Amino acid sequence: VGNFDENKNTVYLEYSNNPNAGGEADFGKTPEDTVWVFTYRVDSTKYADEIKDTNKLPGAGFTLYTTTDGTTKGNPVKLVFDTDKNVYRPASAAEIDADANAQVKKVVTEMTSDEDGKFHVIGLDVGTYIMEETNVPAGYNKCADITIEITAVHEETDKDNAETIITMKKDNVAASQVDVVNKSGTILPE
Repeated sequence: VGNFDENKNTVYLEYSNNPNAGGEADFGKTPEDTVWVFTYRVDSTKYADEIKDTNKLPGAGFTLYTTTDGTTKGNPVKLVFDTDKNVYRPASAAEIDADANAQVKKVVTEMTSDEDGKFHVIGLDVGTYIMEETNVPAGYNKCADITIEITAVHEETDKDNAETIITMKKDNVAASQVDVVNKSGTILPE
């Protein structure tokens, strides 16, 4: 996610062969090595009753949890809403610390579908997540939890080029985005 050059990370080691104190001007440098840092995006749309452009449902809330086994919810992913990009992204440790003492909280665990039923999260790591509907719009039933699995294979083809194959699955089926449907009505007790 993001500009190719923004995700570039270059490193080299500077060293001295001079064992004497000071050793100024006796430094050597290893060749630079460059890697690209990859993060991933999940686009989601909330629908009422069925997937149709006229049925997009705003105001639904979702919490994204980490999971190690694909069925048990771990910790909720702490997010910040980026108003410039209109997406949620994982909060940094500094943002979480600052938010703990702030009067107006910016770090959230719940994403809310906008007026077009859309909500997006960027900056995710490869892994498996569980998305739970935590705020159900009035008149609709809560949808089942959704398992999202993000995998990627990176292969460096030469010093300056790499190939990346990204796969996303929704409930174990390949998907390019997560469409969530709420059915209206009530669920009777069994």
